[in-house]
Amino acid sequence: MGLYYNVSYEVAGILMLVLLLTFIWHQYGTVRTPGSRAFMRLVVLILITECLDVLTACMTNSLERLPYLLGMIANTLYFGSSAVCEFLLVDYVGAYTKAGRMSVGLRRLNKAVLFLYLAILLVNVPYGLIFVIQDGVYLHGSFHILSYVVPAYYLVTVVVVLAKNRQDFTKKQIGCDLVFVGFSVAGMALQAFFFPDTLLSVFGASLGALVLFFAQETPDYVKLVSTMDELEGLRAHLQEEVERQTALARKRQREIEALNLETVRALASAIDAKDEYTNGHSNRVSTYSVMLARELGWNETRQENLGLAALLHDVGKIGVPDSVLNKPTSLSEMEFQIIRSHPAVGAEILKHTDNTIPGIVGVVKYHHERWDGKGYPEGLAGEDIPLAARIVGIADAFDAMTSDRVYRRAMGVERVRLELVRGSGSQFDPELARVFVAMLDRGDFDELLPLGRSGRESGAFPLIKENFQRAQEALEASGYRDSLTELLAREQGKERIRGLMRDFDGCLMLFDVDDLRILNKRYGYRAGDVVLKALADALMSQAGSGVACRLRGGRFLAFVPEICAEDAEALAQGVLQVFGTAPRMEELQATASVGLCCTRSGDSLESRLAEADKALYHVKHSGKSGLFLYEVGSLPEERLAAFESAESEASTELAQIAQGVSGDLVSVEGERREFVMHVYSCLHSHVPEASYGVLVMITLEDDLSGSLTAEDMERAMSFLESAVGQGIRKGDLWVRYSSMQVLLALFGMEKGDEGPAVERVMRSFYRCCDMGEKVRVSYSSVGMGRTPRQLQL
Repeated sequence: MGLYYNVSYEVAGILMLVLLLTFIWHQYGTVRTPGSRAFMRLVVLILITECLDVLTACMTNSLERLPYLLGMIANTLYFGSSAVCEFLLVDYVGAYTKAGRMSVGLRRLNKAVLFLYLAILLVNVPYGLIFVIQDGVYLHGSFHILSYVVPAYYLVTVVVVLAKNRQDFTKKQIGCDLVFVGFSVAGMALQAFFFPDTLLSVFGASLGALVLFFAQETPDYVKLVSTMDELEGLRAHLQEEVERQTALARKRQREIEALNLETVRALASAIDAKDEYTNGHSNRVSTYSVMLARELGWNETRQENLGLAALLHDVGKIGVPDSVLNKPTSLSEMEFQIIRSHPAVGAEILKHTDNTIPGIVGVVKYHHERWDGKGYPEGLAGEDIPLAARIVGIADAFDAMTSDRVYRRAMGVERVRLELVRGSGSQFDPELARVFVAMLDRGDFDELLPLGRSGRESGAFPLIKENFQRAQEALEASGYRDSLTELLAREQGKERIRGLMRDFDGCLMLFDVDDLRILNKRYGYRAGDVVLKALADALMSQAGSGVACRLRGGRFLAFVPEICAEDAEALAQGVLQVFGTAPRMEELQATASVGLCCTRSGDSLESRLAEADKALYHVKHSGKSGLFLYEVGSLPEERLAAFESAESEASTELAQIAQGVSGDLVSVEGERREFVMHVYSCLHSHVPEASYGVLVMITLEDDLSGSLTAEDMERAMSFLESAVGQGIRKGDLWVRYSSMQVLLALFGMEKGDEGPAVERVMRSFYRCCDMGEKVRVSYSSVGMGRTPRQLQL
């Protein structure tokens, strides 16, 4: 061609690239991807660079005939386009990395290198730093090495990007890109060191572009990538929409939760506002609970949730009438049951907020459960009670003891500490009680104590005392004492005892005059009144700080606070001695029996009364005229034996009654005598099938756990009586024999044939009674009258 440089390779490369661009433009159409667009830019720049290389070669061969400035511009454009080609190669590789993988710092560095190099090329025109044309000859400048260093930098950058982001590329892509780099490096090396008269540097890039096209930038591949990009775009849009909707839902949930929290906070405030004497109670319980949780090492999130749950622990009291909350005297049984229902009511109110405040339902429902299982509403024990509820329970008790109430003043700190220690392992979790007492000893709660706990009389207490005195005067005026014995009447006495039991340990004593009905029948009711008055006087003279009342008939109930078991037995024995030495008691042969049960502060009167009744039952069936102590928590072996022998005792009594039926009425007294006489009359009638039969004693027994109250047993007895009335035949007789026994006379059958009739009664009882396995029925039987064989004889 007559040129100093051989341009044949560049011309071939130009033709190849023109054909490639034409094909790409025709086949791609409107389908474009980030990779295909970057590839087309790269191919166009390679084509332009090759054209500039050929143009520069031709002008360099004729520099002596061309203006100096024109030659400098042509060479400057060529060097600049070469660098831009390598820059676009990096851009092409970066198009296939995932968003953000090619760091912003690297992109900025690449642009900075390019701009700096282009600036040097511009400066080169007047100063000749990289090349210079002198006397029509092209010569290298002092910094000509930059024309190789800059492209080499971009080629190295390509390799670095491939290495750092290799997880974003397939092996085929990595291989193609490295082949492109190899062709470019090979072209520059061959032209620089081996074939200076041949234009190979940009031709190598042309070959690399062909490799990229045929290996991965074909139209089918571009369409596939375009489809994948569209799918990815749809996925990203869907993800964005899901995130947006999720964020919106979370925002709405937070708004709803905030509204719920405000609502329940308002409920808590309303509860405290119902009683001015407990105002601030919920806030203090919340504070104490959080302090204890922090001492236990709970994190802030758990502390916050516990604080909110404690704040709402009494929300169930929203349904308790003000007259019950603010009553200055002890509560009646019905009123106490209303108070005991507030944990379950509160749990029902907050059942939909447990996701908002984790564990709140458990705290609200179980904060009145006890470690020994004697709390309410479900009687949970030990670690079955949620830990958060145990924490709030001890904080609630602490605030109750250290606050003024409508019925009493606040306890002193030393007294409160003693109660916490005494309640450890019974009312409170022993470990929590130990930690709480240690905090109390350190003075952690000193700054939180209201005036009522400081030893000074608070402004509210005189009004409390005045209300209490007025209530006492009203009770006195209404005649609340028993007219015969001058003791408290049943309901008033039980209320007073219930109030003392909530605040003090002590002993419950159940006295009963032995065989009062027989005494009334034998000596008259005036003599019976003398006996009752003597026992009441003995109680009043010996009970000291206790409270006594008359329940019914010859039964009396007393409670003595802060007394141990040994002293309680001595006191009861003293009452019996004073009663036995009273005028006419020896003449009337009057005796009394006592059942004792020690209690802890907070115990239920009903459950402890049932245990005292069991102790009294044991005394009655062990010869009467004595006392027995029922130990809380465990039934003594003697007592258990007494219950287990109930069937044999019933058999003994049946034998006595059968003896009476046969005509010996000496040992039969009271209502039993009338029943036996009626049975005797039937047996000696002229109806043969009524001349023999079976006596059946059906006994109602509880499960000995103490969970049933006296009222529960009375209700169960009513079910049994109803079942007997429905189960026996017409003509058979029955009578209520005792508080837990029914006596039946089944005529016209021998002993052993009574099974079907008794089974009918039991089925009817278990079908009607709603107390589950807490009560059971047993029976004993004995034959009576003449058997069919004797009748035939």
